Amino acid sequence: MSKVVSLLKVLLKNSFKSSKGKKQKSGVAIIAFIAIFFVFYVYTYTNIGIDYLSTLGMERFVPAVSYVLVCIITISMSFSKTKNMLFDSKDNDLLFSLPLTKNQIFLARMLNVLIWNYFYTVLIFSACSIFYGIRLGMDVKYYLISLILTIFVPLIPTAISVLIAYLIALVTHKLKNSKVVETVFNFLIAIFVFALIYFAEAVVMKMINYQDKIAKFMSTWGIIIKSLHKSLIAFDLKYLVLFVSVSVVLFLLVSLIFGKSYKNIILNKSKSRKLLKKGKVEYKRKSVFNSLLLKEFKTYFNSSIYVYNTLFGVVLLVLMAVASLFGADSILGSLDMGEDLISIPAILLIMISFIISMSNTCASTISIEGNKFWILKTMPVKFKEIVNAKVALNMLLVVPISILCVIVLAFGFGISSLNMCLISLYVAMLCMFCAYLGVIVNLKFPKMHWKNDSEVVKQSMSSFICTFVVMIGVMILSGVALALTTIIDFNIIMLILNSLLIISILILKIIINKKGIKMFNQIEV
Repeated sequence: MSKVVSLLKVLLKNSFKSSKGKKQKSGVAIIAFIAIFFVFYVYTYTNIGIDYLSTLGMERFVPAVSYVLVCIITISMSFSKTKNMLFDSKDNDLLFSLPLTKNQIFLARMLNVLIWNYFYTVLIFSACSIFYGIRLGMDVKYYLISLILTIFVPLIPTAISVLIAYLIALVTHKLKNSKVVETVFNFLIAIFVFALIYFAEAVVMKMINYQDKIAKFMSTWGIIIKSLHKSLIAFDLKYLVLFVSVSVVLFLLVSLIFGKSYKNIILNKSKSRKLLKKGKVEYKRKSVFNSLLLKEFKTYFNSSIYVYNTLFGVVLLVLMAVASLFGADSILGSLDMGEDLISIPAILLIMISFIISMSNTCASTISIEGNKFWILKTMPVKFKEIVNAKVALNMLLVVPISILCVIVLAFGFGISSLNMCLISLYVAMLCMFCAYLGVIVNLKFPKMHWKNDSEVVKQSMSSFICTFVVMIGVMILSGVALALTTIIDFNIIMLILNSLLIISILILKIIINKKGIKMFNQIEV
């Protein structure tokens, strides 16, 4: 067990490795601000959930619902990251050459995944439990049991995400287009979760209609949820012990069972990659920009988690555009829009803004180079050309599809041509703004020493800042724009927003031209 702990310390030290000094302090401050924002977000929706379930006489199920939500979010957000951490790490050859058993390596990596998943548990389950307890005036026993449960809540969803990651690796390790299969599977899971959340109210109503069947399920297969509910609401220690025992046993079983064939899958995967790389190589002369852009595309599509993390928002936008052609009224009804057609463009603007802020490839564009970054530094090309290629990748992936979706949405919701053109311009400007901001932030907070893609795409300071800071900024700005639609014409608001974005882009370009090259040269691999 001491070897597992030692290996886990090394994995965590590498995962949480960050810059020192002012960079570290500013990064911690930004993360703290984002955490506070999301705690407030959970607080708001916990109260909404309590109010809604109180009308149905089901407010006691709020903690159980938060547990189910943690499980869904943890599995959907971490299984692709889990696969990268377990099977695609660059230190596999080194670890398997050490005096460690395959089960020890597998367990240490599982525990590493588990620690990252505590992020969702603390932000959702713990915060929701505290706010629920305050709202309903729970006593000290409730908070003590909540604290104990927080330790064990992520065990089962982590075990399930490991199981899914293991099955994906088992199926795809011999496929030539394994990255494509992984990406498609990631999108299917994410779309399923999104649909589940979208139809949450309908699901709750179905649960009410089938309370007897649900009670029967809870007494058999749903014993885990029932144990959490009984231990937290009824303070039944017997169910608390049951929940903890089942969670620990399932987690350890996954580790023991799949740890046996863990090494074989990694070795077979490595052999398959070497065989697939054999073949005739051809060279074609291209311009500097085209060569750099081609390199960016190859780097991007070579990482399934990179593609999934940055294109998922675009896929959602496509689905929303298609849905608007067949059920625009139902979409408006779900948003409580009614017949207020004036605010439709503003609502679409908010949704599109969120999606664009989620689709920023430049947030990890420097860090993803890893130990190959020295090639960029030594190439006889200008820094400006490197930045342009990285920004162009983001623009080409997001803007054409997004503008096409805006056109379809305009047709589906009956938006005027002028509104459509202004929103399309906004999409292009926002995408460019996010791209340049991503380059600057990644130059400021680079993470060059990583073992797998997920450390850069999902766990790096740069991607965290770019995603959530831009998302919060867009939320505030869009909320102000929505409020102003009652007193100012929407087209004027769009002209103001586009003008602000153009000015912001020019400022970011000036910063990159003046300070970017210095930050670029200071990065060491």
